[in-house]
Amino acid sequence: MSQLQPEPYTGPPATGWPPPHSAAAQPGYPPGGFPPGYPGAGYAWGSPAPFAGHAIDPADVRPGPATAAAVLGFVGSGLLILAGGLLLVGASLVADIESASGSHTNYGIEIGLDGVADLIAAALLIAGGVLLTGRKPAGRVVLTVGNAIVAALTIYWLVRFGGLTSGLLFYPLLFAALAVVSTVLAWLVPVSAWLNRAVADQRRASA
Repeated sequence: MSQLQPEPYTGPPATGWPPPHSAAAQPGYPPGGFPPGYPGAGYAWGSPAPFAGHAIDPADVRPGPATAAAVLGFVGSGLLILAGGLLLVGASLVADIESASGSHTNYGIEIGLDGVADLIAAALLIAGGVLLTGRKPAGRVVLTVGNAIVAALTIYWLVRFGGLTSGLLFYPLLFAALAVVSTVLAWLVPVSAWLNRAVADQRRASA
């Protein structure tokens, strides 16, 4: 009776993942595995494709002082709208009291004109801030005019009502501080260079 001979040991069976499939072996596909016309076709895996748009010139990026000047203008305009509305309401009440008492102090008219001036300054600050952030040189001028009106109103309030109470002077001084800082930021050198470059680009484009 013959004995069965054991087969020689050849090691453990093969395990693991199958070898990676080469995209280059697929018919109709270029190296890299991308179909024809795909944006990444012709570029190896891991290498970035070139940016399709134009590079951004750092000189065209809006400087921080321009944004800060516009934001301060928006903040000041909001406070001016609130103050202007309150002044107009107060002017109506004062006019009614004067009419009922028969007095002719014209305080109601004065307060009403102050409220209208606040609303005009607020409108200029909003328009100037929008134009400035849009890289329009006129925006800086409009913003400056609005801030100048605020400064004039502050002087008026200090002269007219300075002897009453220091609590009333806090708000005009707050408006003046916002106006001064906003104006200074709007006229800094980086902002001027940013706006002047926009004007030069427009002239070259129209030439």
